[in-house]
Amino acid sequence: MKKIGQRLGVTKVTMDLPLWVDKINCFLFRGEDGWDILDTGIYTPGAMETWKEVFRKLRINPLDVRQIILTHDHVDHFGAAGELQKLTRAPVKMMFQENSLVFLKDWLKEILDEDNVFNYFGLPKELKEKAIREKITQFESWAPSTPDIEEIRDQETILLGREHYQILKFSGHCPNQLCFYHPELEVFFAGDVLVTPNHLNSTTQEPLTEYFNTLELLQKKKIDYLIPSHGKPFTRVRIRIGLIAEYRKQQLAALKEYLAKESTVYQAYLFLGSSGRALSDLFFGLAEVYYFLEYLVRQGDLKRVTTKDCFYYQDLKGGEQK
Repeated sequence: MKKIGQRLGVTKVTMDLPLWVDKINCFLFRGEDGWDILDTGIYTPGAMETWKEVFRKLRINPLDVRQIILTHDHVDHFGAAGELQKLTRAPVKMMFQENSLVFLKDWLKEILDEDNVFNYFGLPKELKEKAIREKITQFESWAPSTPDIEEIRDQETILLGREHYQILKFSGHCPNQLCFYHPELEVFFAGDVLVTPNHLNSTTQEPLTEYFNTLELLQKKKIDYLIPSHGKPFTRVRIRIGLIAEYRKQQLAALKEYLAKESTVYQAYLFLGSSGRALSDLFFGLAEVYYFLEYLVRQGDLKRVTTKDCFYYQDLKGGEQK
């Protein structure tokens, strides 16, 4: 990262996260007349002090920040954007969508609606209420202010620092994941497009299908060096993509075998965790398993039976009641 960072004028800013993944990589790009930020991390007093310390170390006047770019609307990427915008007065740019989590201060209240699929996952009542309370509390504290957003949906390229990057858009991890590609150096700022596990946190109709399509598109791209938002940069990108695709296929195969007997989403979640495929975050882990099960239903491998308050999945031979 050091040589690439020097060539591109990029400084990595690693922020702590109290999540299943404990760090996020944000980036500062140095330009001729200012600086650009890519992602902000969550808001905490400590996180804001980290940003201020980085500014002091690099001798950056906060007012010299030209723009703050958000790769997508998950709170670990945008939580501090509102407070950073107050500090820098810089525009915050991302792909706009009406139901973006950036704008929904009460984004989990809809889960309390009796028709929301989360209520059909088969969680024990106390555990479900705990998961909802935890996420609402996290969101309210980690994103205390909403930034003013500028739309970059129609842009094909963007100046980050002193270099121009292609803007690439992918679905699967979320509906609108922005990535940034330097074609000359074949360097790819990937956001969360290849993060595992708990990768599929989307709200689209077929996130797993979109995810596999994204892997195919990335396999065809000439990427020499991939810089993710979580974890270390890596080369041999096609090999890594192949391993991730195989990991997902193994999860699907394991679920198909397990669902010779009837299962709820929660039971399938526990099965994947106990089989060595840990899904650390309960809320998003359950959503991911739900996407897996619905994918298998659409593929014709499973059927879903809906009762008054629960989804049950089983293979098409009928299954056996647990």
